[in-house]
Amino acid sequence: MNRKMKKILIGGVAVCVIGGGIYAGAMAMNNSGSVEVTPVSMLNIGYSENPLSSSGMVTDAQNQSVYADGTKVITEVFVMEGQQVKAGDPLLSFDLTSLNLAVELSRLETDRIANNITLAEHELTQLQQITPDPEEEIDPQPQPEPTPVLPEAALPDDHGARSHVISLQEAENAILEQIFTYCQVNNPDENTVGVPDENTQWVNERPQPLDGTTIYYRLTVRYHNGQSKVSDPAVLNDDVHEDTLIETAGTMDNPYTFLLQDNGVVYGKVINQAKEIGGKTYLSFVIRDDHNEVITDWLIRADQFPACADTDGYDVRNHIRAELPVAEEPVIDEKPMSGYTATQLARAIRDKKQEIRKLNLELKKAQLKLDGDRSALSDGVIYAKRDGVVRKACDPASPPQDGSAFLEVASGTGLYVSGFVSELVYDRVNVGDTVTGYSWNTGQSVTASVVSKDDYPTSAGYYNGEGNPNASYYAFEAYIEDTSNVKSGDYLELTVGETVMNSSLWISRAYIRKDNEGYYALKDDNGKLVRQSVKIGRTVWGEYYEILDGLNEEDSIAFPYGKNAKAGKNTSVQNMEDYYG
Repeated sequence: MNRKMKKILIGGVAVCVIGGGIYAGAMAMNNSGSVEVTPVSMLNIGYSENPLSSSGMVTDAQNQSVYADGTKVITEVFVMEGQQVKAGDPLLSFDLTSLNLAVELSRLETDRIANNITLAEHELTQLQQITPDPEEEIDPQPQPEPTPVLPEAALPDDHGARSHVISLQEAENAILEQIFTYCQVNNPDENTVGVPDENTQWVNERPQPLDGTTIYYRLTVRYHNGQSKVSDPAVLNDDVHEDTLIETAGTMDNPYTFLLQDNGVVYGKVINQAKEIGGKTYLSFVIRDDHNEVITDWLIRADQFPACADTDGYDVRNHIRAELPVAEEPVIDEKPMSGYTATQLARAIRDKKQEIRKLNLELKKAQLKLDGDRSALSDGVIYAKRDGVVRKACDPASPPQDGSAFLEVASGTGLYVSGFVSELVYDRVNVGDTVTGYSWNTGQSVTASVVSKDDYPTSAGYYNGEGNPNASYYAFEAYIEDTSNVKSGDYLELTVGETVMNSSLWISRAYIRKDNEGYYALKDDNGKLVRQSVKIGRTVWGEYYEILDGLNEEDSIAFPYGKNAKAGKNTSVQNMEDYYG
């Protein structure tokens, strides 16, 4: 099996593209149920770093080219091939009406391309912020059946009725506490019992009986619903114990009473709580209409009710088991899907960057055309910019159809290309330095020599001189003597100086996660996934992390997203042929 290796300079970093594309895998479950892991050596993009890189368009600094298209009508050509011309001599003339139209169309085209660049840059930023989805699992784990759960307690409406009840404490007469208070009053005489009045003092402890006095008690009952009641004072005889005086709920005469709305439901937990009390505990479930008339009063004895689960529901109106919706337990740690797997996301980012490069090339060409058309607006005539020889002059009746120039004036030999260099390495670019260029148009390489560099920064160098967007950039110009592999209008990737190799690991951020403890990967350790902390260095293109510590090329890691991305899972190493396809 052959592995094609192609070196590409992008943003000052040359990456190894295997098989024609950057591979970013994703975790999958194989037929045995284990999680596939990929050797780090396969995921490492490898790179050669060169901070002195740029890109630019080839121009005829010493030559003049005039282009014709269907929007501009050439009325007359004043020169012929081989003719000597001087600066200022007329070369050809355009019809002014068609020229004005051409200028307006050129302006619109320039604006359109600029808008497309802005849109593409925004889309690139969005892509770089996406966390990829896991690949579809071959053998997904079966999902457990949803577990029924009790609803939250229902609040009573204006009439005190609830939509459902889940606890004995929701009964209207569910007692929270009962408190006795006492007073002791003097009897007026042997035949008359004293009576407490508004000035009588009540205490919490039962007084000792005294001759010539009478003991009274009051019972205060507080209910779970916040209501309370206080009994009238009554004589407490010496032989009476308080246990015989307290209020008792759950009896036949005073069952636990629940007021429910129409179609109300009682849950089995209420009945099971009543069973735990023991004995004959009665429950009454009442539904009333808008006129407070009883629609139904379902009286049950808990110890005789059939066995039920706490989550079982019963229809009070019809005295039958109710059909209830099952509440699903919330899914934990599930993130919304992005629509991209790691492989698809890497491809989308690469394609978007290539689209931006092409758009920038189109914008440069459109701007040159607009500038050329505007220069002739005064009288419609194109004049020679400098002394030279007419190298090409076509017939207006049959202009070139391949996009080449209609007329050319040669004032010297060779071509020029302009690039940009960051302020961080400005001192390392000097006049006379060699520049290597790679043509996107032809796939050929060219060599140039730096002839000048600016003393002041420009604001137009970020995409031409790729690197740190916060740094200032300076323009430089290089002369191409041998033009056999390049022509004016070609777009070149430029490298100044020697390439510096680096041996650290560079892995797609799709394989690295971050939590409260820091960055980590899921590494294979003797057939089991383990959490491996990693130390992160730089990030290139917003896609690849430099791994400073924690992993080496002998390790294997899994895609760390999805329900199977857990420490302790069994692993299997991905097949080499599956990886390279």
